[in-house]
Amino acid sequence: MTSRVGASELAKTEKLNGTNFHAWKRRIMLVLTLERLVYVINEPFPILGDKHTDEEKKAYESFSSDDLMAKTIMLAFMEDDQIRVFEDCPTAKDMFDTIASKYNTMTAMHIQLLQEQYNSYRMKESDNVMDHVNKMLVMAKDLAVVGNVISDNMQISTILNSLPPSWDMAVTALSVQFDTLTLEKLPIQLAL
Repeated sequence: MTSRVGASELAKTEKLNGTNFHAWKRRIMLVLTLERLVYVINEPFPILGDKHTDEEKKAYESFSSDDLMAKTIMLAFMEDDQIRVFEDCPTAKDMFDTIASKYNTMTAMHIQLLQEQYNSYRMKESDNVMDHVNKMLVMAKDLAVVGNVISDNMQISTILNSLPPSWDMAVTALSVQFDTLTLEKLPIQLAL
């Protein structure tokens, strides 16, 4: 059974769609760790010999149960077309390794998709500005992971340009301070 903290993290997890592997992986790893299931994707599935002890059988059954739970958690947070691709993997480790080998890539196209997602991301009027800024900071970190580092000034400019029209006065005021504005100060200034 999933803990309250694990359930809370799962609620924030985007479904794997092929372009969001790094964000999905962070959340799934966090949930598997909270649920004490991460070991099943790090260790090979145990083999139960013909002459096994009761302790070995108990350990095998426990691993098997945990493996099924880890697979279920991963599958629950995939888009339907992704589920069909990965549901036949025999173990959670096989599933995770297969997903990673398919999506943990740094192809030019993957980097371009991340860049496009970052540059076109816009805050909705109903969104919380702090959540919006944090999401953009995470997207910038995802780009840095694949070798496409965005300077602090460029991040500030992109974030300011992603705000809705109702934020025009704040954007104008912050643009005047652009030379002294830092990435660390930006969220605080916007919250004010």
